[in-house]
Parts: sequence; structure tokens; C-alpha cells
Amino acid sequence: KQGKYNTESQNASKRYNEALGQLEEKDDMVADLQKKAFNADIQLKQNQNLYEAIQNESNTHSKTLAENQEEIDLVKRQFRVITQQINQLKDEISKTDNALINEHFHHHNINNERVMLKNEIAKLQSQIVLTEQNLMNDETETKKLCQIIDKADKERDRQKKDYCIIMS
Repeated sequence: KQGKYNTESQNASKRYNEALGQLEEKDDMVADLQKKAFNADIQLKQNQNLYEAIQNESNTHSKTLAENQEEIDLVKRQFRVITQQINQLKDEISKTDNALINEHFHHHNINNERVMLKNEIAKLQSQIVLTEQNLMNDETETKKLCQIIDKADKERDRQKKDYCIIMS
């Protein structure tokens, strides 16, 4: 009987030690999974913060773009008004030239005025070109930001799937 009990005791002790080993392995696995879940949560929070920062930056650029577009519209309206004024001035110059052909002094003043108007037109045209370039730069930047947001969204979705897989 004693030998039987010793054998059973040894078997029970062996099973107990095996169970303890398995329990330690499971505890290690649980700790690893908890660590991975914690790291995934940190990464998710970082990505969410990055996404929010990019979204805020995108909103800022959109606002800037809208402001620049308003400025372009204003410059275009001013250009139309000035063009209209220029056309009116050209009509006046033409009438004055016809009326004062023999008066050299008046003719000289009108030519000076014409040069100033041409310079003003050139300045306005330069401003329009510069404003259009700024608009194109803003549009390019907006496209880049949209691509960054799309990448961040895809990364977030991938991480959510990984997280769900880990948690399953």
C-alpha cells in the first residue's frame, strides 16, 4: 500500500509541478499579451493625436486657402475696376490727344500718365500671378495633407484590426 501511495504521491507531485510550469507559461503569455495590448493602446493614442494634429493643420490650411481665394477674388474685382478705369482713362487720353495735338506740354503730361498706368497694370498683373502661385501652392499642400490623413486612417484601421485580433 505504501508503495502505491508513494507512486500516486509522486505522480500527483509530478502533475502538480507540470501544472505549475504550465501556469507560469500561461502567466508569462498573459503578461506578454497585456504588454502588447498596452503598447497597442499607446500607439493608438499616439496615432489619434497625430490624426487630430493633421486634421487641425488641414483645417488651418483650408481656412488659409479660403482666405487666399477671397483675396484673389478681391484682387480680381480690383483688377476689373482698374481695367475699367484704364479703359475710361484711355478714352479720355484719346479725346485729349485729339483736342491738344498742337500743345506739346499737355501731350507730354498725358504720356507720363500713360506710363504710370502701364506700370500699375504690370504691378497688378504681377500680383495676380503671385496670388495664383500661392493658390497653387496651397492646393498642393492641401493634397499632401489629405494623403497624410488617408495614410493615418489606413494605419489606424490596420492597428484596430491587429488590436481586435490580439484581444480575440
